[in-house]
Amino acid sequence: MRKDKSLIQAPRWWLLPGTALILLDLLCLASALWLPLPHQVELLAHGLILLCSLALLVMLGSSWRQLQADQLRLREGLAVLDEGLALFDPEDRLILANPAFGRLDDERQVRWRRGTPFETILRELMAAEPVREAKGREEQWLRERLLRHHQPGEPWVMQLANQRWIRVLERRCADGSLVYLRSDVSELILSQQARAQADEQARLAQTRLHEAIEAMPAGFELWDAEDRLVMCNQRLREQYPEMADLLRPGARFADLVEQSLAAGRIPAARGQEAQWLQERLRQRGHSAQPLLQLYGERWSHLHECFTPSGYLVGVRLDVTELIHTQQALQDSEARLQAVISTAGVAIITADSTGLIRSANPAAERLFGLAETELLAHDLRQLVDELDRPRLVEQLHQLGEAGGAQSLALELCARHRSGQALTLHLSLAKVLGGGTATLVCVLTDLTERKRFELELRHANEQLLRLSTTDALTELANRRLLMQRLDEEWRRALRSGEPLSLLLVDVDYFKLYNDHYGHQAGDSCLRRVADVLRLSVNRSTDLVARYGGEEFVLLLAATDLQGAQEVAERCQQQLKAAALEHALSPLGPHVTLSIGLACGRPLPEASAGQWLASADLALYQAKAQGRNRTVSMPMH
Repeated sequence: MRKDKSLIQAPRWWLLPGTALILLDLLCLASALWLPLPHQVELLAHGLILLCSLALLVMLGSSWRQLQADQLRLREGLAVLDEGLALFDPEDRLILANPAFGRLDDERQVRWRRGTPFETILRELMAAEPVREAKGREEQWLRERLLRHHQPGEPWVMQLANQRWIRVLERRCADGSLVYLRSDVSELILSQQARAQADEQARLAQTRLHEAIEAMPAGFELWDAEDRLVMCNQRLREQYPEMADLLRPGARFADLVEQSLAAGRIPAARGQEAQWLQERLRQRGHSAQPLLQLYGERWSHLHECFTPSGYLVGVRLDVTELIHTQQALQDSEARLQAVISTAGVAIITADSTGLIRSANPAAERLFGLAETELLAHDLRQLVDELDRPRLVEQLHQLGEAGGAQSLALELCARHRSGQALTLHLSLAKVLGGGTATLVCVLTDLTERKRFELELRHANEQLLRLSTTDALTELANRRLLMQRLDEEWRRALRSGEPLSLLLVDVDYFKLYNDHYGHQAGDSCLRRVADVLRLSVNRSTDLVARYGGEEFVLLLAATDLQGAQEVAERCQQQLKAAALEHALSPLGPHVTLSIGLACGRPLPEASAGQWLASADLALYQAKAQGRNRTVSMPMH
C-alpha cells in the first residue's frame, strides 16, 4: 500500500481572491500608463490599490505558513497518541488517521491512503489482528461489525486472538462524518480479571476459614477490642444451649457472664458472684494455662489469647468425658491390685535392670514357679537363650529412652516342666517417684500358634485344591483367569507384550471312544506334562482350560518367543509319540494351537486375549489341525 506524506490536507482556495485582486490592479496600472497626464490621479490610486493587494498577499502568505505550522503540530499531536484515531467522511471513506490507528504490532505499522473505505481497513485489521469471537465465522462477524459501524452507539470491547483487548468508540458528527477511536485496554482488562480472581480467591479463603471454624471439634469465639462478640461457631452454641440465642455479634462478654451468674450456671461462683466476675475479667486473655471451667454439668478447657490487632480468640474444648474418665480412674486405683491378682494373663513388675519385683498368680501358673522363686530371677532368665539377646537389646533401648516407653515382642520360653512356650511380651516403662518401673504382661500364645500353624497348612491345602486341576495338577480355570487379569494389568502399566496359547488335543473324542475314558485321562496327563516341560520361566503359567483344552500364559513375551514355545510344545509331544490309531492326521496324538500376542491397550480387556486365541485356534483347525496360527493383538 502506498503511503501518503500526510493525510491532513489544508484548503488553498482562499489564495484565489488575493491573486485575482493583484492581477486586476496590474491590469489597471498598465492601462493607466497609456492615459494622458490628467489621469495621473487615477494612476496613483491604482498604485495604492496594488500596494494594498501586495500587503494582503503578504498577510495571506503568513496565514498560510501559520496554518502549515498548525497542521504540523496537529500531526505531531496525533502521532504521539497511544490510541488509534481515524476520521471517515459520510461515505465511510478515510479522511485522516494517526499512526497508532494502523499499528499492528511492535515491529510494523500500516497507514492507509485518504479515501480508503472502512470495510477495506477493517478486513486488513482482521487479517493482522484476528478477533477471538470472529474465529470460524469471520464473514458473519464482519457483517455484524459493519452494521454496528453504521449505527454507532456505546463504546465496546473486543478480544483479539493474541490475548489483547481493544476498546472501540465510534461517534457520528453533525455533517455525517465518523470519528473512530481504538485503544488498547489489555492491561486494564487483565488487571480487572486479576482483581476479580483475587476477590474470588479471598472469598473462597474466607469461606474455607468459616468452614474450618465450623468443622472444629471445639467451640470457637472471636471478640473485638471492646470485648464484643464478632463471631462464634455452632459447636460453641451447642456447648452452651441456654445461651445460644444470646451469642450474636455485638453481644458483650461481661453481659453474657452476668446472665450466666444470675441463672446459677457457674457453680464455682456461687455466693461470690461479683468477686468471681471481677477476677474473671482481670484474667481474661492473660492466662498462660488453659482454664478449667464447670458450666452447669459440663466441663471445658478454655484457651484465650489476644491477636496483634487487639482481638481476643477463645477456644473451648469440652472435656466432660475426660474429667469423668479421670474420676473413674481415680476410683479404680483402689481396685487395681485386686484386678491384677485375678487377671488371666501373667503380670510381672521389675526394676530398671530387669530384676523381678512382683508377679501375680497367673505368672506363677505360666512358668510353674512360685512368686518367691520368680523374685530370684530377672526377665532375661525366663526366656530361651536364643531370644535373650533380643530381650537384652529391647531392655537397653527402653532404659536409654526418656520418659514412659513401651514395646512388644514375641519370645520363646519354657515351663518348669520343660514344655516349650510361645509368649507375647508387652513391656512398659512407668515413671513414678523418681524411679522407673518395668511392667511386663505375658500372654501365652502356645495353643494359638499351634492352631495357626494347622490352619495355615489347611489353608494352603485348600488353596492348592481350589486353584489346581485334579486330573492334570495344572492350574485350573479359576487361577488362569485371575493370573490373566493380573498379567494383563501389569503389561498395561509396563508396556511389555503379553502372549497366550490356547492348545487343543486333535480328535480327542475319537481317542476316548477308541481307548476309553481312563486312557483319555492318562493321555491328558501326558499332554499336561509335555506342556509343563515346554515353558522355561517360573512366571509362565500352564493351565487346563476345560476338557482337552489347555492355556499357556506367557508374560513379557513377544510373538517370536511365543512361537518358539508353541514349536517346543509340538516337538515335545511328537517326541512323546502318544498313540492315536483313529487320528486322520497320523498314528500319534497332535495339537492345534491358537496364539494371541500384543501389547494391552487401555480400551481393551483381558478377556479379549482368550477370545483372540480361540479365534486363532478355530483357524488352525479349519486349516487342517496339527499347526499353530497366530493372532496379533492391536
